[in-house]
Amino acid sequence: MTAALLCAAIVAVWGAEIAPARACEAAAIIVEVSGSEDPILVAALALGESRLDPAATNGRTCGPMAVKAAPATCRRWARDPRAGYVAGVAMLGEARRWCARRRAPGIGPGLLCTLAVYASGPRGARERLYRQPRAILRRAAALRAAMPMGGAS
Repeated sequence: MTAALLCAAIVAVWGAEIAPARACEAAAIIVEVSGSEDPILVAALALGESRLDPAATNGRTCGPMAVKAAPATCRRWARDPRAGYVAGVAMLGEARRWCARRRAPGIGPGLLCTLAVYASGPRGARERLYRQPRAILRRAAALRAAMPMGGAS
């Protein structure tokens, strides 16, 4: 996955809402920091949480991936978007590991579990709060569809 492909997909799908410069800056950071996580999934999360705005806040969370943080951290993330994405990717990894440790029926290690835990904490998986995770998956599918060869790397 390259930043240019991800940027082009974001602009193709959300260009009316997100400036191309913001989309391309976010895509470059996401591809750099996503590590073992799917960059398209990371982008889909950030699109839903903040429309890729590193200064976004909602009272309890902040940054491009809406991570719980102290106000001073939120101000730093507004100036350093990379740090906000790094925190979000780390939180996504923690959610994935939480789900992998649980093999109970209905909670298992799947992607819906991971996204539910990311969005709502462990309660999200236990209570099957899947509306937001399904929206994330729809955004990821739209990004994949906007890429040549369906987002294949």
